[in-house]
Amino acid sequence: MNLCIDVGNSQLHGAVYENGKDLVMQIRKESSYRVSSDEIGLFLVSALREKGIDAKQIRRIGVSCVVPEELFTLKMACREYFSTEPLFLESGVKTRLKIKTRNPLEVGADRIANAIAATELYFDQNVVVVDFGTAITLDAVSEKKEYLGGSICAGLGLAMEALGT
Repeated sequence: MNLCIDVGNSQLHGAVYENGKDLVMQIRKESSYRVSSDEIGLFLVSALREKGIDAKQIRRIGVSCVVPEELFTLKMACREYFSTEPLFLESGVKTRLKIKTRNPLEVGADRIANAIAATELYFDQNVVVVDFGTAITLDAVSEKKEYLGGSICAGLGLAMEALGT
């Protein structure tokens, strides 16, 4: 089984897949930074156990994280609780997606993951990917699996807060 983890600005999302594409379960938790690798590891193991999955069944872990301060903590949690080295999705990791921006290193892991998913779901089509999270992102991906760029703005919650002050 594969464990996919997405650490955003406000939430941690997780999903377990079997046989490459069969979704087995999903996990969601408020992100609270400055947590230990034990807190993350125990949360993940407990969530898996609730669904009858033993941590030993997890063979691979992929991580998308937009919070650089959490990378080391996530790596240590994966090593300690799953005995595996996680693959961090970031610029420089080989994927079928070609990043065609002036500075590819500035494209966040969350946006790369969204673009890859869009090319899998809508192959051979131009797509615009919209992600409504803490921030709202819009990204353009060509039918040739090229990330063309995008924009980012405050999410609905942040915008509402700003209007209220």
